[in-house]
Amino acid sequence: MNARKRIARCTIVALVGSVALLVHDAAAGAQAARTVREGERVRVHYAMHGSAVGQLTRADADSVTVLAEGGNRVTIPAASITQIDRSAGTKTHTLAGALIGGGLCTALILVADDASNDQPLAVDDEGLETAAAVVVIGLGTLAGAFIGHLAKSEQWEPATVPGATIGLSATRGAGVGLALNVSF
Repeated sequence: MNARKRIARCTIVALVGSVALLVHDAAAGAQAARTVREGERVRVHYAMHGSAVGQLTRADADSVTVLAEGGNRVTIPAASITQIDRSAGTKTHTLAGALIGGGLCTALILVADDASNDQPLAVDDEGLETAAAVVVIGLGTLAGAFIGHLAKSEQWEPATVPGATIGLSATRGAGVGLALNVSF
C-alpha cells in the first residue's frame, strides 16, 4: 500500500472518530429548560432592546432584574422577555482545533504529494515518507488542539423564571412578537 493510501486511511479513521465525539457532545448538551435561581448567570433577550447578560438578582411574575456586566441593574418587564438562558459555563474548542489543524496538514501533504509526482523523490523509502507525513499531520493536530483549547466560549442553555407570563410587544423591524413563559 502506498503512502498516500495509508495517509488517507488514517485521516478517515481520525475524522470518523472526531465526528462521533462531536455528535456525542451535541447530544449530551440537549436538555430541557431549567428554572433559574437568584445569583445564577443569565442572558435575557427582550423585545426592542436586545439582551442583558449578568447575575440574576430578582425574578417574579412581573419582571426580571439582572446585575449586568459593568455593574448596572437592568429590570426587564416580563411581558417583553422573549428568551432566558442560563450559563452552563465555558467550553474550549480543543477537538475542533485538532480537526482543523490535522485537516489542513493532511491537505497540504496531499497537495505536495501531487505536485511531486512528476519529480523523483529524494528518499525512495515509502515507509520514511509515510512516517514524515504522520509526524506533520500529528504536529498540525497538536497545534490546532492547543489553539482550540485557548479559544473559550460561554455555553448557554434554555431556562425559565418562576411564574407564568404571556407578553405581547413590538419588535424591531419584525412587527409584533408574542412571548410565552410558563414554569412551576
